[in-house]
Amino acid sequence: MFFKNRDDAAIKLAAKLTEYKNKPNAIILGLPRGGVPIAAKIAEILNLPFDIIITKKLKDPLNPELAFGAVTQEGMPVLDKKIIKTYQISENYIQKEIEKVFKEIQRRLKEYRKNKPPLNLDNKIAIIVDDGIATGSTMKAAIKSAKNQNAKKIIVAVPVAPPEIIDELKKNVDEIICLETPKHFSAVGQFYESFPQLEDAQVVEILEKSPK
Repeated sequence: MFFKNRDDAAIKLAAKLTEYKNKPNAIILGLPRGGVPIAAKIAEILNLPFDIIITKKLKDPLNPELAFGAVTQEGMPVLDKKIIKTYQISENYIQKEIEKVFKEIQRRLKEYRKNKPPLNLDNKIAIIVDDGIATGSTMKAAIKSAKNQNAKKIIVAVPVAPPEIIDELKKNVDEIICLETPKHFSAVGQFYESFPQLEDAQVVEILEKSPK
């Protein structure tokens, strides 16, 4: 057990991000749902703008726990070709799953933002935060989304992730801050004393309370 709760993880992550405190061109981005309270807390500590970046996993038809990729909030898929080939996932299913997932992303964007426009990432330092990384699918999609929005620098900040996933992500970002990289990893929640699931209403509440 490494973290008491998401607040504890946020405080520890913020301590590693102090060089960005009060930086006028830095933005903290949380991945809903679990990454949002951590991102909001970090933004508060560092006095930075806070927003969300929504991605969602593409799930294998026979094993919903297995992700073969994810979709960005712009609707772009990020696919794991190795998993697709290993599990022989059909092109027809992939396209239908992408469409279904993108509709859910659009629903969340509408519900979470309440018609408020996203923060502009053009030429900004995008610090992407989640409560942990398991397979890396949603984070890869978030990175792609930030690149698509012309972020000048992309930083991933997470409390915990498998070492092999961190090594893989390093190739696609400017910097990674990960507090713990345990070898034996089954789920993000195992590294928290308290790890309740968040609902959409809680994400909306956090966004509404955010001063920036």
